Amino acid sequence: MSNKHKPVPPSSQPPSHNAPASVPVPAASSGTGQAISLTSSVVALVVSLTVAYFSTLSAPDIRVFVSAPQWFMGSIQTGDYPNQKSGKQLAIKLTCAFSNHGARNGVIEDVMLRLESLDDSTRWLFYPGVQVDDAKFLSSDSPVPPTATKGLIGTFYPVSVPGKQSQLSTYLFLPMLKHPNFPFQDVKPHKFRVGVLARESGDQKWTTQQTFTADLSQGTLDFIQTGATLQQFPDELDQARRDIR
Repeated sequence: MSNKHKPVPPSSQPPSHNAPASVPVPAASSGTGQAISLTSSVVALVVSLTVAYFSTLSAPDIRVFVSAPQWFMGSIQTGDYPNQKSGKQLAIKLTCAFSNHGARNGVIEDVMLRLESLDDSTRWLFYPGVQVDDAKFLSSDSPVPPTATKGLIGTFYPVSVPGKQSQLSTYLFLPMLKHPNFPFQDVKPHKFRVGVLARESGDQKWTTQQTFTADLSQGTLDFIQTGATLQQFPDELDQARRDIR
């Protein structure tokens, strides 16, 4: 009997510890990577289109903000002048900020003030009669001729505001010409809720832009009848200032 060992078949030999181990790669990993890459590309595209829309393509969106009102009573010649007997007319001076939040150019066709009394059923409508230079209007210089409106720039015209820009204009708002409910000869004190209404070009719909309270007291009437201008801070603004700690 031979003592030689039979050779072990190669398939049954134990694996060498020095040989590198092979790690199987899941077939789905490459597909997952592609899906993530595709999703990132789609998200980037959507973000780019959104930014492009709001920066260059979005429709005009003009909002109107106004300053604290200033009451005035004086001679204001606007052509069809309804208060010829007294020679004086009640007016509200406001600086209007027209801010276009859209990307395309927009136009405000008209602006109105709706005054609703908190004391009774009185309702007045004021329109932007004339545009004035704020600094010249408040100066101590006398107008030439004396009946002229100080700092007069011109009448109101549609306000064009480029996209993402703002524009400031100061107006004297006057009672609607031949206003059926306005007492041109005998203005009485009232506390009003004032609504700022605006209408964009090509649109017949009025939108309320801002509301505030205004107190046309007897003391205010007596003061402005001397030709002076009286600025009045609305209750809402005063309360906001008082809330500061």
